[in-house]
Amino acid sequence: MKTYQANQRKLTKYESRMQRLGLDGAVETAKRALEQVRNDNESLMEQAMATKEEVEETEQKELERLERLRAQLVQQFPAGEICC
Repeated sequence: MKTYQANQRKLTKYESRMQRLGLDGAVETAKRALEQVRNDNESLMEQAMATKEEVEETEQKELERLERLRAQLVQQFPAGEICC
């Protein structure tokens, strides 16, 4: 009987340890996944910011171009000669 109880305690201890190792592994996996998500998000943010900057620069260039074209129209057609 004592041997049976000792074996039961060993089995319970072993099962507890294995469960603990499994849970620790799951926690570590979740930590790695979280870090990957953070890295991915940082990368996506940098890409979005670069795209935003590029779009803003393009907008500024297009506005400058529009002003140049308007100035050319004013020079080519005195006030009142064009209807728009």
